Amino acid sequence: MKYKNKRGSLLIENLLALLYITAVLLPFSHLYIKVFKTNILLEKKERESVFLENIPEYLENTGYQNLETKTGKKSFTSFKDFCNFFHLSCFETKEKENTLINIDIQKTEYYYLNKNLQKLFIFKITTDTKELYYIPYLEDYEK
Repeated sequence: MKYKNKRGSLLIENLLALLYITAVLLPFSHLYIKVFKTNILLEKKERESVFLENIPEYLENTGYQNLETKTGKKSFTSFKDFCNFFHLSCFETKEKENTLINIDIQKTEYYYLNKNLQKLFIFKITTDTKELYYIPYLEDYEK
């Protein structure tokens, strides 16, 4: 069986298809790449923000004497420096490597008295994004 119409594609049809690809599809493909990169950047910033919000909670697990001797404003360039300064056992990940940590530990005017009538102050721990109060456990200091 032979085809009567043996006509191929015309040059003008190929040029129109090429124009459609370059004028319509390529700008949208660039847009998809930009959106993808932006999503990755936002996810990274969100993880970093959650990490910085959890910094005061790491200090809740440290001892009262450790906090009492280290009051004031401190700035750390990495999570490893932060853990070494407060003598914490923390694990290091790539996300936490180059994170700037600003922390301020202040004694409040409120305190507890233990059995030995020693004052155990409540500390206010402030980072860039979160504020937390450290309340000592009296059972640990009544010995």
